[in-house]
Parts: sequence; structure tokens; C-alpha cells
Amino acid sequence: MANPAYTDDGELLDGGFDMSTGGICGVIEDVLDAVDCDAGVNVEVRIPAFAAYKLIGLVKGFLPRGSEEGEEDEKTRKKREKMEK
Repeated sequence: MANPAYTDDGELLDGGFDMSTGGICGVIEDVLDAVDCDAGVNVEVRIPAFAAYKLIGLVKGFLPRGSEEGEEDEKTRKKREKMEK
């Protein structure tokens, strides 16, 4: 294991954890590297894509939808007229 590094004031700079020992240390190092690499992707792709998705939903809420029932057949028309009386 690596030794910890301290400043002249005695403040800890580096805990001295040796990531080259393999096992779980290697897995942790791989995860940390993956998180580091994906940070740019989060800012450049994922966040604007999510914002666009939310804005499209917002805009769709303000657009007119038109008639949802469509053409009314004879039987339905007669039933509606009877209910209106």
C-alpha cells in the first residue's frame, strides 16, 4: 500500500490508497474512470436531450388536438340526440 502524503502544516493531501493492487481496487478504479469519462457526455448529450424531451411535451400540451371522436355513426347520433332531449 502507498503511504499517505501530508502538507507542511500536517494536513492530509493523499490518503495513500494504492489502486494497482487488483481485486476490488481495480473495479473501483474502473468505475471511477467510467464516471470521469461520462461527465462530458452528461453535459453535452444527455442533459440537452432530456430538456428537449420535456419541452416537446410542454409544447404538445398547448397545441390544438382536434376532434377525438371522429365520425359519428347513425346509431351513436340517435342515442346522443335521445339523451339530449
